[in-house]
This record gives sequence, structure tokens and C-alpha cells, in this order.
Amino acid sequence: MYAREVTTGQVRWVSTVEGGQTYTIADLQPGRYVVVGWFYALGASGAYTSLDTVVAEGEAQMCACEDAIVEIDLQPGEAYQGADIGCWGGDFFGLAE
Repeated sequence: MYAREVTTGQVRWVSTVEGGQTYTIADLQPGRYVVVGWFYALGASGAYTSLDTVVAEGEAQMCACEDAIVEIDLQPGEAYQGADIGCWGGDFFGLAE
């Protein structure tokens, strides 16, 4: 799981356990973040989006996933819960550059 600060481009990440249902990316500084997951076994990326959980098939659905990314605005001392990876199949790592 990766949290990328939108303004600075700084990335923090954590590994998750196979079959794990939760994750924590600790000690994030205040800022605006996008959250992206990488499922190594399938070589697939997903992101925290406003869409329900979907696997994008085709360019139109991939674009919809990319357009639906939710930015998380963290204030000092704030924690965020509920950044569920909801859309798989967009080029989320391309957007993170």
C-alpha cells in the first residue's frame, strides 16, 4: 500500500499480509494524499476512489477509475480511516509520477 503526497510527491508505503483486510501507513505528515495498492501476484494496481469495488475492463472504465481518485487531506495530528481500494485496473502508478 502506498500513500503519495500530491504536492511533494513523497511516497510512504507498507507491506500487507496475504489475505489481510486492513493496513496502516503510520506517521504521515500533514498534506494531501492519494492511496494506491499493488497486488504483486497479478501485477495489478488499484486506488482509493469514489467508485464501488470494480475491476476496470477497457479504456473507458480505466479512465473512470483514474478520474474518481479520492484525495485525502490530512491535518496535523489527524488520522484517516476507510481508504478502501475500490477500483482496480487504472494506471495509478503513472498518475503518481
